[in-house]
Amino acid sequence: MRVRMKIQISGTRDGQDGPAPGGVIDLPDAEAGFMIGSGAAEDAATEPADSGTAEDMADPDLVPASALAGV
Repeated sequence: MRVRMKIQISGTRDGQDGPAPGGVIDLPDAEAGFMIGSGAAEDAATEPADSGTAEDMADPDLVPASALAGV
């Protein structure tokens, strides 16, 4: 499932850094569901992967990681 990240996830996935907030990545359905449910990502089924831009990262609707503390 394709998702747009709302926060920066620390660490790597398959040896690559995770996408910045606003970046788009394909994830297994269960993982994508968890990320969406926790507020860390949103469904981006109609967008190409890795489409995050500086403009996207400045989106005021993105949730800062600190807002998810305790989720």
